[in-house]
Amino acid sequence: MSINFISVFLVFTASFAVTFLVTPFIIKRMHLRGITGQDMNKFSKPQIAEMGGISVMFGFSMGIIIS
Repeated sequence: MSINFISVFLVFTASFAVTFLVTPFIIKRMHLRGITGQDMNKFSKPQIAEMGGISVMFGFSMGIIIS
């Protein structure tokens, strides 16, 4: 079985790009809607977006769709 490295590279690149571009948008939306939680690992306890994994899911889905 031969692996086409160009296809693998394109799928990886598309998945990474979608995740990289969608993450800031998702974080802004979560802050606007108030879906945040406190970062317990920092002294100042800043508010951070809760559901950032949605952008990872979008990137993974894009990789599956392209492949």
